[in-house]
Amino acid sequence: MICYIVNTAEYCHQTSGELAENVAKIISSQFSDKVDMSDVQDEFSAVITKALMTLVHGVETKFDAEMVAMTRVPWSTLESVGDQSEYVNGISSILSSTVPALGSLLSPTYFQYFLDKLAASLGPRFYLNIYKCKHISETGAQQMLLDTQAVKTVLLDIPALGKQTTVAASYSKFVTREMSKAEALLKVILSPVDSVASTYRALLPEGTPLEFQRILELKGLKKADQQAILEDFNKHSPSIKH
Repeated sequence: MICYIVNTAEYCHQTSGELAENVAKIISSQFSDKVDMSDVQDEFSAVITKALMTLVHGVETKFDAEMVAMTRVPWSTLESVGDQSEYVNGISSILSSTVPALGSLLSPTYFQYFLDKLAASLGPRFYLNIYKCKHISETGAQQMLLDTQAVKTVLLDIPALGKQTTVAASYSKFVTREMSKAEALLKVILSPVDSVASTYRALLPEGTPLEFQRILELKGLKKADQQAILEDFNKHSPSIKH
């Protein structure tokens, strides 16, 4: 239903502009410059944007259970790295069951818009969800890194699910950039304690001391050990934003 709203509004946006052009051609020249449908077109554009964001939010909601499942994986006690985790399969399944229909109903322009907004939502959400997990062991971080790369691949592949023959280069770059932040975070968690601060500064230069402290907690460090590292970190990182 929402896709039909988008398509109808798209049609009305286009035809209202054409109508204005045609009317301007047949009326007296002294009135032709007064024929303006831009306000009407703006209204249809607003309808399109709102409808597409409703689609994005609808898919976002479906990810809720997978985000919770990710935090419930026993990352601290995993004994080995295996195939991608079940929550990744869930994310892939949601997209596989949702995207094809949207790709077949929306025009290429607005399907691309949908993809851009979906990636802009899921990428940062996945990154922040890592911080919601409890203690992550080295094996757990390696498994989560594998999962992160799998989610990135899923996002890069979804345009094809919607039969999008050409993918905007900006979309691929955006997905890679956003998911690379999660990969960088996990590489910091995997780094040795004595180099975790320098690794954090190198891989996440925009990170905050609060996020760095949370990483130390994810690594399972005791409060006393955290304090010494934090003091050294703050001493050598005057430019880091608080």
